[in-house]
Amino acid sequence: MRVITSIHWRYRDRIRDGAILLSVRRRILRRRIERFVSDISGVTGIEYGLIIAGISISIIATVFAIGEELNTMFEASRQALEDRGQLLS
Repeated sequence: MRVITSIHWRYRDRIRDGAILLSVRRRILRRRIERFVSDISGVTGIEYGLIIAGISISIIATVFAIGEELNTMFEASRQALEDRGQLLS
């Protein structure tokens, strides 16, 4: 007789020569589908992923929008310090 490990202990008396009665299979499948549909833990992870993606896109867009201005400002500051001789190489 084949050992079936995925069957709940209360169905052990319905196992005959390694085969499970069709009604038991339907009940097991129905319970698995109900558990899958009612499980919301994956939804929370997806929501957090979408929030992180939105934040990262906004950060990237902001850096591209003001990045050139910041670069110009820091370059002007560096040039001013260099002209005064206060910039150490």
